[in-house]
Amino acid sequence: MTEPAAAIAVFIYFKSSAADDDAVLSGLIRHRQKLALHGVRLRFWRRSDEQPNGQTTWMESYECAPHPLQALAQLISDSASASGLMQLAHGPRHVEVFELIEPIEP
Repeated sequence: MTEPAAAIAVFIYFKSSAADDDAVLSGLIRHRQKLALHGVRLRFWRRSDEQPNGQTTWMESYECAPHPLQALAQLISDSASASGLMQLAHGPRHVEVFELIEPIEP
């Protein structure tokens, strides 16, 4: 018998111009709506401290049940692009994937 796949969390962070904050927020809302159609839950965050270079750091977080990671990554990328987020990012979108090692107590 094979072990079930572990739940994962995906974190993606990127920087954008602070002048584009409203556009990024609108893009993240569209992104969340698109992903919800596929059962993917997105939460988004903005760095709380002021950035001296006029940029804002944004974080997307996805907590997912076992899911084919490659398919999930493609879905996120396609949706982010269609939502305008790729065009607003200054530099790359950095992706980190973590595997749950301790089950959540009910």
